[in-house]
Amino acid sequence: MAANSGGSLNGFTGDVAVPASTATCAILNDSGTAVTTVTIDTQHGSDQVFWLRYEPASSAATKVTFTVTSASSSDPLATVTQKFRSGGGIDTPFGIPYWGGNLTTGSYKLVASDNAGGHATCTFSAS
Repeated sequence: MAANSGGSLNGFTGDVAVPASTATCAILNDSGTAVTTVTIDTQHGSDQVFWLRYEPASSAATKVTFTVTSASSSDPLATVTQKFRSGGGIDTPFGIPYWGGNLTTGSYKLVASDNAGGHATCTFSAS
């Protein structure tokens, strides 16, 4: 919690504790709309683009790591990691490949974190 000097809360005037803002993440489709399902391209060349988004809670964040993991131990796509040097929010393209007769369908988790201690988690499915 950060102090807000001179603030007022329920009639109390002085230093008021204000919760720090929260880091956020999302999965976006190619129109920029947040989604919870990623469509797997089943034909070579169809290439639907999805985006990982992260907004840090602090302007002190200068490095961001995106880690996407599958909930299934049999998924051939175990982990995807992208790392960036950034002073703000990031949108980065990603996709879940069609592999071996839809072996990559199922549940996934995105964990986005930064070097200022911020992190956010989003879950999504691939079909």
